[in-house]
Amino acid sequence: MHTQTKFRLLVVRLGAMGDILHALPAVTALRQTHPGWVIDWVVEPRWRSLLATEGSAGRQTGLNSTNPNPAQPIVDQIHMVPTRDWRKAPLSGKTIHESRVYAKRSEPATTIR
Repeated sequence: MHTQTKFRLLVVRLGAMGDILHALPAVTALRQTHPGWVIDWVVEPRWRSLLATEGSAGRQTGLNSTNPNPAQPIVDQIHMVPTRDWRKAPLSGKTIHESRVYAKRSEPATTIR
């Protein structure tokens, strides 16, 4: 495992509530062990509330990255990706556009699936 401070980790547990709940202890342990890491999570919009309270803006990154936002203490950023909708119409213009927009804004990171 990387121990560098600016290490980026992307957790991809999208659709099932159980997948997210089972991954939470591991991600929580990683956050406690490596508070300087940037940990993001890709999730279906309907499961966002499992990772953050309503209206949270993410962890405080920057000068005080070890003091998390109490509304979202585990991950730095939640990327909401509507894959459930995409599966219903995979070749629709809307799906193709949204997936391209998301792919363009993504940065390289180590991924846990």
